[in-house]
Amino acid sequence: MFDLDVNLYFYTVILLIGHLAIPLGASTLGPAYVDLTFVLNTSIQNVSYIQVFISIGQILGTLLAMPLTQYLWQIFSLAFVFGIGVGVWFVSFYMWIMEIWQRRSGSVLFLAQLMLGVGFTMGPLIDKPYLTGDTTGADGVNEYDIDVDERRAKLFVPFLISGCITAICPIMLFIMFFAKRYEKPEREVNVVESPGALIDNNTATKYNHYNKSTRSRINHKRSTAKRLSLILLMTVCISTINTLELIYFVFGVTYFQYIPGLHIPAPTAAGMVSVMIICYTAGQAINFFVGLAVKTNYIVSYHYVLSFAAFVGLMFANRSATGLWVTSGAVGFAVSALFPGHMSYFERHLKITDRISSFMCPGQCPVVS
Repeated sequence: MFDLDVNLYFYTVILLIGHLAIPLGASTLGPAYVDLTFVLNTSIQNVSYIQVFISIGQILGTLLAMPLTQYLWQIFSLAFVFGIGVGVWFVSFYMWIMEIWQRRSGSVLFLAQLMLGVGFTMGPLIDKPYLTGDTTGADGVNEYDIDVDERRAKLFVPFLISGCITAICPIMLFIMFFAKRYEKPEREVNVVESPGALIDNNTATKYNHYNKSTRSRINHKRSTAKRLSLILLMTVCISTINTLELIYFVFGVTYFQYIPGLHIPAPTAAGMVSVMIICYTAGQAINFFVGLAVKTNYIVSYHYVLSFAAFVGLMFANRSATGLWVTSGAVGFAVSALFPGHMSYFERHLKITDRISSFMCPGQCPVVS
């Protein structure tokens, strides 16, 4: 029997809010990269290293302070501390949800992915009215008319909004700690009848030892070498997918602004990334229902084909703003099933523990990007 305490529902809701806030903070930072190059008086190449420091550390106060920084080393330091919080959150979140819901955690984890997509969508939308972008060469705009302090003041607003939303989860967890402290739910146990109706104590002892040994062998079917290979393969796949999402969701706004010949304004570029992430979120919802009738490996396979087609299309859409809008949505939908699909596959072949979960942290391969 598995009875879920009502208070655990409150903890689940709080965790899902936090899972929305984390990508919201990260996606608020990405569209502001171009403006930060002027605020910090540096190059876009240097500003792009912010993601490296986030990935190495993978934190609320830091978000509020980022637009107020005046030197590159300050924003790198804040990004590193923010990254530590992100890394701890992702590792603990998935394990906490699985601990609360146990075998029923599948649908909750899917809901978590939707919250992740919503958070990524909100970031560029919050940023959009406050972005200035690179106005060099723009008609009727004198770069010297746009003061650095003006850029900094405008950036402070979306970062403040993002920071306040991020504060909701830790404040609620702090209140719940004193109001109703979390208690680990009882573990679900499968009741297995013994092979005989009556067994004496000696036989029962032998059977228990045998049963423990059997369960141990079932949980570790593969040899150590094969298990390590599977963990390594899982880490590479999940981290590569995280890197792929990072490149488009975080650096997409910067990339679109610097496409030669188009001169796409910063708000328009942020809108393109928003469309990409909206399609990403919608794709997860669609694949949830498709997954009821189609096997996960088929879903992942056709999404790989869609991803390849979308990436190729994006290469040839660099001369048309309309083409960029269309291919942005295509890329978002194409990659939407890759992360949950791979997670579902590896869960069937490997028991994911907190140690293994730490290898899946989005800060592994994104350092390379």
